[in-house]
Amino acid sequence: NNTKKKDDKTKSKKNATDKKKDKSKNDTKKKNKDKKNGTDKKKKDDKSKNNTKKKDDKTNSKKNATDKKKDKSKNNTKKNDKNKKNGTDKKKKDDKSKNNTKKKDDKTNSKKNATDKKKDKSKNDSKKNNKDQKNGTDKKKKDDKSKNNTKKKDDKTNSKKNPTNNKKKEDKSKNNTKKKDDKAKNKENAADKKKKNDQSKNNSKKTEKDKNKKNGTDKKKKDDK
Repeated sequence: NNTKKKDDKTKSKKNATDKKKDKSKNDTKKKNKDKKNGTDKKKKDDKSKNNTKKKDDKTNSKKNATDKKKDKSKNNTKKNDKNKKNGTDKKKKDDKSKNNTKKKDDKTNSKKNATDKKKDKSKNDSKKNNKDQKNGTDKKKKDDKSKNNTKKKDDKTNSKKNPTNNKKKEDKSKNNTKKKDDKAKNKENAADKKKKNDQSKNNSKKTEKDKNKKNGTDKKKKDDK
């Protein structure tokens, strides 16, 4: 009985030890399992965080690309608007410049036409005056010739009556005729001289005007350049 008691005690002790060992083993297993589960959970959480970060990064990258695109589009619009405005301003400036040039040209042409018209009128008036003067001179010559012929006839008739007086009269008549012819010739020469002088003056004025116009054109070209 005592031996049995001892054995039971030993067995009970052993069972207690085994139980303690099992408990310790189970605790270790549980600890290891909890540790593993904790590690797995951490890994899972880290993976989830990483995936979330990747998604966020992707979203941000997309957003940045969209923002960049928007900014580029905005800048291009601004640039286009500026270029369009500059183009419009340049066109306005060019149109104004062309219009001013046209006005100047029209003014110059108008001035030139007025000068040409004046020259033509002066030329025509001069021609008319010369023609009238020539016609007047021719008529006077004709009248003088007719009077002279009449006088000659009268002188001839008188000559028969009085040869001495007639010769004196004839000489006087010849002298008067010569004086008249000289006067008419001088008048004609004066008219020709005046015409030449007027022509020379007009040519000088034209040369001066052309020179001024050329200088003006050269200056304008230089200014434009």
